[in-house]
Amino acid sequence: MLTRLYVFIKLLTCKDVSHFFIHEVNRGHDGVVELLLSDPRVDPTAKDNYAIQLAAHHGYVDRKSTRLN
Repeated sequence: MLTRLYVFIKLLTCKDVSHFFIHEVNRGHDGVVELLLSDPRVDPTAKDNYAIQLAAHHGYVDRKSTRLN
């Protein structure tokens, strides 16, 4: 519940949704990242796939499974 409230408030006040998303990926906040991915304003491929690269770098995802064709 608090995670949803946190995400909702941040999305209302955040000017750069991509930056917020990248920040949460970098911190490994899986629940927040999942909620953000359900928002149409969030583009996980923004800034040259930086969020995906960070997640792979930190071992949150397998690099092979995130390869974009």
